[in-house]
Amino acid sequence: MNTLFRIIAVMAALSLLFACSNTSTNFDQDNDNNGRVVGSIHGVVSDTNTGARLKDITITYAVKGKIYTTKTNDLGYYAVNSLPSGSYELTFSGNSAYAISRSFIVIPDLEDIGISDIPTNDDFEYSVTQDRGLYTLDATVNGTIMAFVNGQEISDLTGIRVIADYGIYSFAPDIYTTYTDSDGVFAFAGLPSTGEFSLQIDSWTDGTHTFAAQDITVYPVVSGVLNLEPIYLDVVAEEVNVVSSNLYEFPITGTIEITFNQSIAPDYFDVELVNQSGGIVDISSIEWTSSTHVTIDPDEALLLDHTYDLNIDGMTVNANDFVWNTQFITQPGIMIESTNMELYDGYYQITPNKSIVINFTEQVLLGSANNVLDITDYPNPIMSWSNNNKTLTVTPPDDGYQTSTITVDMEFFSVLAPYDSVAMIYMVDIAE
Repeated sequence: MNTLFRIIAVMAALSLLFACSNTSTNFDQDNDNNGRVVGSIHGVVSDTNTGARLKDITITYAVKGKIYTTKTNDLGYYAVNSLPSGSYELTFSGNSAYAISRSFIVIPDLEDIGISDIPTNDDFEYSVTQDRGLYTLDATVNGTIMAFVNGQEISDLTGIRVIADYGIYSFAPDIYTTYTDSDGVFAFAGLPSTGEFSLQIDSWTDGTHTFAAQDITVYPVVSGVLNLEPIYLDVVAEEVNVVSSNLYEFPITGTIEITFNQSIAPDYFDVELVNQSGGIVDISSIEWTSSTHVTIDPDEALLLDHTYDLNIDGMTVNANDFVWNTQFITQPGIMIESTNMELYDGYYQITPNKSIVINFTEQVLLGSANNVLDITDYPNPIMSWSNNNKTLTVTPPDDGYQTSTITVDMEFFSVLAPYDSVAMIYMVDIAE
């Protein structure tokens, strides 16, 4: 009995030793983290100037390439939950009386919160409070531009571009543009009622003299009218300047158009167009419609929502060398603009016999074999298109949707480019 007892004790000790050895090896060798940070963003949306809380404001955000939305409740409260680590842009929209606003939030990963050398299977909750104040679109700003040369007033000030720049507020859009009439008068209506913004006046030429650009801080009247004092333009030395161009959200198949303030010698005009990766885009043609206006035609379609460098070396007819370098971003691709499905608590809702309507910002390429529309328990959805193939209508079955919830999984390609598509998964409650 004693011998048997000793054998059993030795075997138990060896078993415990090997078990401890195996556990220690897994810990030291892999040091894996199978846990994660689970983020949430919540807050209150209100009128910045009055403090009134705003309901039914749509908050749009993207998770791993998919677009999602939620809305504020009657108290202006919203919540976005179950977010993986990453950077997020929240867009606040849905009420035409207010400027669309954006917020940028980062949900950290395990290493960011100090869990890097210790393996864990635990999830860590991380919450961000993001209150957002929206500005009403009801400010009016009027002004007059004047210009003098040697004491002589310039009589025709038509077409000077004036910009209200709200870049510091993360609006979308954050640029508002107008032009002067022949008397130099300009007017903005429906501007965001902020504390201030940057009023920018473009460099301008009357054909003989060039006038300097100006940047003025303006303090608009909240929900009211501000009449500015006259703004006087200063004559600048005769440098070569670009008076106007069409580079804002440049269409990918468009022709670049530039107007200079001086006559340019076509034989001494070189253009280089470079994409973000440093690739040179060939130019198929450069044509002058006048001595100051040039059209530049790229030899290929550009990429959507892509930054390009445009570098120009030239000479005026008066033999003055000049260099002009700028960057521009091409037009964005296709996006989902709106739908008739109502959003509540993270789920969309529609009645059993109501058609689903989805509006896109660009024309959909109906012939694309890559287009996808899958609806659970509805294997062959009936689709129809309208609004120049920008509006999709999905007709429900004859007996309506018979399940309590359906999933609408879709991806559609645009006519803009073979790679341009928008994908979305809608979780839809069938409301009685």
